[in-house]
Amino acid sequence: NDLAAHAGPASVAEMIERGCSELLQAAVAAAQVAADDDQDGTPQVSTVEHGQDGDPFDLSDTGVWFVGRDKEGNLKKPQWLCARLEVTARTRSDDTNGWGFLLRFTDPDGNPKSWAMPSALLSGDGGEWAARLRDMGLRMAPGTAARNLIARYLDTRESLERVTCTSVVGWHGPVFVLPSCSIGTVPGRTYVFQSDTGMEDTLRRSGTPAQWRSEVAALCVGNSRLIFALCCAFGGPLLHLANIESGVMSLTGLSAAGKTTAMRAAASVFGRPSYMQRWRSTANALESIAVQHSDLCLILDEIGQLDPREAGDVAYLLANGMEKGRATRNGLAKKRRTWRVLVLSSGE
Repeated sequence: NDLAAHAGPASVAEMIERGCSELLQAAVAAAQVAADDDQDGTPQVSTVEHGQDGDPFDLSDTGVWFVGRDKEGNLKKPQWLCARLEVTARTRSDDTNGWGFLLRFTDPDGNPKSWAMPSALLSGDGGEWAARLRDMGLRMAPGTAARNLIARYLDTRESLERVTCTSVVGWHGPVFVLPSCSIGTVPGRTYVFQSDTGMEDTLRRSGTPAQWRSEVAALCVGNSRLIFALCCAFGGPLLHLANIESGVMSLTGLSAAGKTTAMRAAASVFGRPSYMQRWRSTANALESIAVQHSDLCLILDEIGQLDPREAGDVAYLLANGMEKGRATRNGLAKKRRTWRVLVLSSGE
């Protein structure tokens, strides 16, 4: 009003027209910048919804992007966080605890990867779960800020699909769960293995059953020790079906008597000779190894490498099927892991 009284209505109209023209030019320039960003792989800001219910994260073929706002509320340029990372389902155990995320991505060589990541890992500084994803081959932006944004991205994904998770391999109803896959199906339910740090899947597939029978099993005919070792290998997965508890079988004899050969023959049922483990471990480590081989045959070579003062206690521990009781940081009893395993041992 003051400007109109001083310079007249024509001057006011001229200033309004000039301001509208500048706003139009700025909008055109912003659209051009967004188009250029889209051509080099950066998602357009306009493709990300914002507001009270808006999602500041964008998932594209080039990865996960974050679009923040400055102090004035204006959209910033998209920030790349990591390669494409999908949350395909939410996981939880049979007792509705142990919630987590089923993550899927591809490594730099194009190999598909998946990890059932416990939600509890997000309560820390992020170093543990980030290291696990990097070890699996996920490309991630460096720095704590980027890691925190990835944690926020994971924690805000909504997935209607539910998957049953377990921290113990072996039989779960008619399904046999392994660290890398599950064998068998249950209508309306999917099982996955879930752990804080992941677990190596020591089982390997090679050749056909007919080849194994002709090249391994046929050569054991007439040798009672080799046949016994193969029976132990097949007996591990049958313990649950027969409702039989864990047990320990031992092959003893002088050096070069063929004990290790029998152990390797048993290991061929599950994969490579590296499936065979060694007694030379601490009691705590053997507990984890037993969990890793639940409902399988645990092959332990060279019992002589174990401290004789611990041998008896460790053997009973493995046969008992439950780890030692331990307390949490606040003094409460920690949930104990269990297993059912047939141990095949050797020693002099």
